[in-house]
Amino acid sequence: MIGNRDRYARLEVHLADGGQDDDVMGFTRAQVIHDCLDAYEAHLDLLRTV
Repeated sequence: MIGNRDRYARLEVHLADGGQDDDVMGFTRAQVIHDCLDAYEAHLDLLRTV
């Protein structure tokens, strides 16, 4: 996903209780998309249990 090795990518999720770091360094574009979808599905599961 990142062509230049001097760059760094980071996905930041901010919740009411604070932020969560999700390091996507070295992920492909497809892996980043799946990581986002997995986090969203986990969030939906949490909402269903409340």
